[in-house]
Amino acid sequence: MQKLGLDIHQAVSLVELMLKHQLTLGVAQSRSYGEKLDQLIARLPPDQVVVRPGWDTLQSLTNMLIKKRVDLVLGYPSEHYYLSKRIGSDNLLQVSLAGVPLVAKGYIGCTKNAQGTQAVTVFDDALPRMVATAEYRRIMLKWLPDHLRRKLNRHLTTDIRLLSNEVPTTTEQK
Repeated sequence: MQKLGLDIHQAVSLVELMLKHQLTLGVAQSRSYGEKLDQLIARLPPDQVVVRPGWDTLQSLTNMLIKKRVDLVLGYPSEHYYLSKRIGSDNLLQVSLAGVPLVAKGYIGCTKNAQGTQAVTVFDDALPRMVATAEYRRIMLKWLPDHLRRKLNRHLTTDIRLLSNEVPTTTEQK
């Protein structure tokens, strides 16, 4: 961060960072990082992107990062922070990326039948109540570095009330 003149409190542009400093990015094979981030990755020169297959690709990519085989690794900040603490590496930092949402939406897949439709209804009812609890906030914030914990806490405090399920249920799909 110091060599690149970056501030961990400011979001960084992945494409600008990669192109300006000729860095190598490690990503997991067959993993979507969300529509916007996937589009940014597609814009990068292929020789600057290392795609890693395997069971625990983030751990493998983090090991490559520690051994300086890649310069950057993409992953959820909480999973990367947890992994860096587990392997005892205190010199790894997590930063926010500019141009992508602070929080990635997840999806629940259900079989397209009556039971699946019922499950979607149960999930749609339970999720807004669940995310409003102190336990949810505690779990979401537990494995984040302080600078990202503050940012997510603000989001959970102010923006969580805007939560809505924008995904149609199986009965609404064509």
